[in-house]
Amino acid sequence: MPDTPARYARTVSELTKIYDVLKSATIAEILAFAALVLPGLVALRAYEAKRGGEPRKSNEALVDIVGYSLIADVIGEALLAVASIVPQPYRGLVYGLDIMTTFVLVPIALGWGWYALQRYLVRAGYVADPIEKPWDKTFQRIAEERLDLAAVLTLRDGRRIAGRLANPANVSTYPAAEQLMLGELWRLDQERGVFVERVRGSWGALVDKADCESIEFIYWSQVESDLAEQQRSEGVPQ
Repeated sequence: MPDTPARYARTVSELTKIYDVLKSATIAEILAFAALVLPGLVALRAYEAKRGGEPRKSNEALVDIVGYSLIADVIGEALLAVASIVPQPYRGLVYGLDIMTTFVLVPIALGWGWYALQRYLVRAGYVADPIEKPWDKTFQRIAEERLDLAAVLTLRDGRRIAGRLANPANVSTYPAAEQLMLGELWRLDQERGVFVERVRGSWGALVDKADCESIEFIYWSQVESDLAEQQRSEGVPQ
């Protein structure tokens, strides 16, 4: 990318500034800084991994990072209080588990929990969906609800491709270039728009969103019902 050298220079500059600050700090100050930042960073990345889309820069999510960290630190302090009354032979192990819980497990749970709460509020209509693109929303719902669907793609040159969203079906979303991998390819009766038979030996088809005019989704159970009805009308044994 053309701005890669500039971004690399900015990153090096930021790391240099952080080093200049930390090299004169005491151990206690470094630990305090880590407790304030690291749990929040882990929680933020866990949330973004669930949400998908383009991750925000850390400096743009500073309030979120601090908020996550404060919650994790409060839980960590409570666990430390419990560890202090544990018999001595096991106290070191409990302290280690407390650090792991405070800096890893609790932040991940916070990030995933906040995502789950947001999804509930969106479904209930209390807040706007942070995912703006219908492409992303549609395929996210298909994945979350494990919908068994067929898809009929109409390309810009007029051709139509039919398939089932089954293994190895996959989809990419923003900020990556939107592409769809159809799993099972099926022959389509172009005049009637119905599925005829599975393409033997096919391993799917990769289609770029830019080449698609439209995508129609059909419940696979309906496709199977239509195929069975067609076989009955043709006298094919079930």
